[in-house]
Amino acid sequence: MRIPRFLPTVFLAASGREAAEAAQEAVTAHAEASGENRYELEQAVKRAVRHATENHTE
Repeated sequence: MRIPRFLPTVFLAASGREAAEAAQEAVTAHAEASGENRYELEQAVKRAVRHATENHTE
């Protein structure tokens, strides 16, 4: 699954309710436009964000 470059950035920036809603909207919009499964896309983005965050804390 190809993750759009902007989605991890949206999730990393998401703090607070409004930001979290914006991140969800971005994932949903991309999933609808690309025909990908929204849940699988969201999980892939979360893994990418988690991996990026772990690499920055080491």
